[in-house]
Amino acid sequence: MTGAGFGWWRRFGYALGNAGLMIGLSPITLMLLFYLTEVVGLRAGQAGMVIALPKMWDALLGPGIGGWVERLAAGMKQRTPIALISGAGFLAALILIFSLPQLQSALSIQITVIALLILLSVTETAFTVSQFALATELSANENELSGLLSLSGGVGQAFLVAGAVMAPVLVSWSGGGRSGYSVMAVQVAAIAAIAIGVFVATTARVPVRRPPPAKAPLSLRASIRITASNRAFYFLMTGVLCLSAASAFIGSVLPFAARYVLENGQHGLPMLLAASGAGAVGGMSLAPWLVRRFGAGQSVRACTLAIAAMLSALFPASYGPAWMNWIAIGGVGLAAGAATILLQTIALELIEHEVGIATGFYLGITVAGFKLGASMGSLMAGGMLDLIGFAPGGGHQSALTLAGLRIGYTLVPLIPIAIGYQFLRRVTLSPSCGGAAGRPRG
Repeated sequence: MTGAGFGWWRRFGYALGNAGLMIGLSPITLMLLFYLTEVVGLRAGQAGMVIALPKMWDALLGPGIGGWVERLAAGMKQRTPIALISGAGFLAALILIFSLPQLQSALSIQITVIALLILLSVTETAFTVSQFALATELSANENELSGLLSLSGGVGQAFLVAGAVMAPVLVSWSGGGRSGYSVMAVQVAAIAAIAIGVFVATTARVPVRRPPPAKAPLSLRASIRITASNRAFYFLMTGVLCLSAASAFIGSVLPFAARYVLENGQHGLPMLLAASGAGAVGGMSLAPWLVRRFGAGQSVRACTLAIAAMLSALFPASYGPAWMNWIAIGGVGLAAGAATILLQTIALELIEHEVGIATGFYLGITVAGFKLGASMGSLMAGGMLDLIGFAPGGGHQSALTLAGLRIGYTLVPLIPIAIGYQFLRRVTLSPSCGGAAGRPRG
C-alpha cells in the first residue's frame, strides 16, 4: 500500500464510484429475474439460466481481465480511461437489457439477454478491478483500507437500496410493462453516470502504483502458475462464492415472496429492501471497529454465523406481522454488510502482502468469486421456482408452490452459508498480513 494520505473529498469521490456501480446493479439484482418471467414471459428456470451463464463465463475470464486491466493501467500510468470506457459500457448494457424488443422465440430472447449480460459483466469486472486496486493506492495500512472500503461499501449500499426502492416506483410511474422498465433503466443509468463521473473526476490524479522490477505485471500463464499453490486464497474465495450465492438467491426470490407470501404483498417490498439496506449500511460502518477489536478473520466467521441465525429467524417471522420480517431481514443485512467489507479487506490484504506479483490476476479472481456466487444464486432461485411449480406471468400459484416459496427464501440460503463457513474456518491469520488473512489450517 502506498499510504498516499489523500483528503476526505477524494475518498468520498472514490466511494461514489462504487455507488454508481451499485445503483446500476440494483434493478439487475432485484428485478431481472422478475422482469424476464413476469414481463418477458420466460420460464423461471430459463430466466435463471440466462442470468447465471454470463456470470459463469465471466468468472473464467475475470482473472485474465484483471491482469490485463492492471497491465494496461501500469502502461498508461492512469486508470481514468479504463473507468470511463468500462463505466459507459456497463450503463449501455443496463439500458439495453431492460429495453428488449418483441422477439419471436424464447431462444432468441435468451441469446440476446446472454449477450447483453456478458457485456455488462465484463465491463463491471474491468471497472471493479481498477477500483479495488485504487483502494490500496489510497490506503497506508489495514485500518485505513478497511475504513475506505467501509465508506465505499456504505455509500454504495445506500445507493443500492435507493435504487432498489426507486426502481419499482419508476416502473409504475412510467406505465409498467416493457416501456416502463425501459424508462426506469434510462433514469437509473443517468443517476449512476453522475456518480461515476464524480468518481473519475476526483480520482484521476491518484498515481498508479509502480511495482519494482521483481514484481512487474506477469503474463497470464505465469500468474496461473504462481496462483496454483495458494490454498489460503482459494479457501477464502470459496467462502466469498458461497456467501455471494446466498445473497443473490435471497435478492432474486424476495420480490416473489413479497408478492405472493408476505402479509403486505408486493407493496411491502420497498420496506423489506429498506430494512435490509439499512442493516447492511450499519454492518459496513461496523466493519472497521470489528477489524480493530477482533481482527478481520475472526470477525467474518462470526458474521457468517450471525447471517445463518437471522435467516433461521426469518422463517417464523414470515408468518408474523410485517415488522417481524423487517427486523429479521435487517439483521441479515447487518451481518452480511459487515461480512462483505471484512472479506474485501482480507482479500486485498492477502493480495498485497503475499502475491503482489500477480495483483491484477488475483483481483480478477476476487471479483469473479463474487460474480460466480451471484450466478449460482440466480441459478438456484430459478431452479427452485421451477421445482415448486411456480406459474410465470402473474398466474395463480398453488398452496404447495406458496409453501415452497416460503421455505425457499428463508431456509434454502442456509445451505451455501454453511458450506462457506467451513471454508472460512480453514483460513488462519498471518502476522505478515496485518492479521487479516494467511495460510490454510492443517
